[in-house]
Amino acid sequence: MKKYIFCLLLLSLIVGCKQKESPKYTYNATQQFVDVELETWKNEFKKPPFILKISQLPNPFRPPAQVQEEKKGLQALGIKLVGIIKKRGRYYALVEDQNKVSYLVSKNENVGNVKVIDIKSDYIIVKQKIITPMGKIFYITKKVSLTKE
Repeated sequence: MKKYIFCLLLLSLIVGCKQKESPKYTYNATQQFVDVELETWKNEFKKPPFILKISQLPNPFRPPAQVQEEKKGLQALGIKLVGIIKKRGRYYALVEDQNKVSYLVSKNENVGNVKVIDIKSDYIIVKQKIITPMGKIFYITKKVSLTKE
């Protein structure tokens, strides 16, 4: 009986320890492997870089009341047209600022940050330069008509 067990054990060892055949891989020269993720990254690196200009972003720490005042400031000119004079074929405008100071101006003259672009018989066209707290510059062109008081 010992002989049979020994033979069975030896036979199982021989059969169990037999070297297994590994699958054979063949290399085909026409077949190419493509790394999709690598190609995606290569395309991303070809794109121009994203540049964030911090000076163009609004300040997130300003209170909303200050933002509203700034918006009102963009719409308020600060001058009022009081009269228009025509002398020797040229128009002159009499304008008044917020402090009730009057100025006699002709075309292409400035009153503070407001430049008179053109003067007609009943209105003037002005251009206002506004600089925001962030340093951004705006130009607003408006038509100012005579006011009746």
